[in-house]
Amino acid sequence: VAQPSGGDRVVKVVSFEFGITLLDAFSRNIMAGFNASLHSRNNSIMNGFRVEIVEKKTEFTNYASDLSEALKDNDIFAVVGHSGDKLLLNIKDVLAERDVVAFSPFTGSSLVRGWNPNFYFLRAEPAAELLALLRYALAHLRVRRLGFMYLQGVSFGDREYAQAQRVMSRMGYELSGVFSVESSVTGVARKEVLDAAWEAFAETR
Repeated sequence: VAQPSGGDRVVKVVSFEFGITLLDAFSRNIMAGFNASLHSRNNSIMNGFRVEIVEKKTEFTNYASDLSEALKDNDIFAVVGHSGDKLLLNIKDVLAERDVVAFSPFTGSSLVRGWNPNFYFLRAEPAAELLALLRYALAHLRVRRLGFMYLQGVSFGDREYAQAQRVMSRMGYELSGVFSVESSVTGVARKEVLDAAWEAFAETR
């Protein structure tokens, strides 16, 4: 831990920018909350300790190697502002090797969940969130019909749809209708595809 001239001991955390609009937008939002929390405490986490954020730039394919290089600074104890499931899997070996934690990574699926001493999640995993929603709808609201909407080919969607089907089946229920289209991070779905999927879903009413 670094020792600045002011007397406080400095705990460093590192944050990366990727040059990818959507990914960086998520990270900026996460860091805005993180910075606001630190600012409310004057960047101090406890008496005698202060947090310093180290900002780095990288590319998607170089994340693991650039993180490894950054962590040669032994005063860095955590990675913050992380967003993305595959990216988290890509750096798990680096985190383990350097004994560093990814603090509150934002992930969209249950793929990276499970016990890992180098991942410190603050949100419930998507599988648990889905189970809570199903339980509330069926046990508390006692709905007679329940539909499901999801995007195909993204981190949160296909696996959760399969999970919902399994859970409903075990309870003796089935989904009354499903609305699903292929995902697109670069634009909207074609109108004719979206309309056809919606009409098929609406016909199940």
